[in-house]
Amino acid sequence: MRESPFYRRTYGELGINSDTLSDSRAWAELPLLDRPTIKAHRAEFPTTQATDRAARPALTGGSTGEPLRTMHDARVPTLALSWRCTPGGA
Repeated sequence: MRESPFYRRTYGELGINSDTLSDSRAWAELPLLDRPTIKAHRAEFPTTQATDRAARPALTGGSTGEPLRTMHDARVPTLALSWRCTPGGA
């Protein structure tokens, strides 16, 4: 939260920090992100760890007419995780 300019500002304005999130009920108070917010603040999401080596670009399918451009952490094996989350997966 502290590393991302978007979350630092947004959560800071709401008084949300790592201490308040130690209460599981506080998670229900987190604001949901919608497509327009993500698009409007795209440059504010990455942290300093989002280097060319550690982050990879990702696009949604574009079913709304325009794909949403985001970034994924290239250090996380998402394909292996998806196999484990799929019924019948390894």
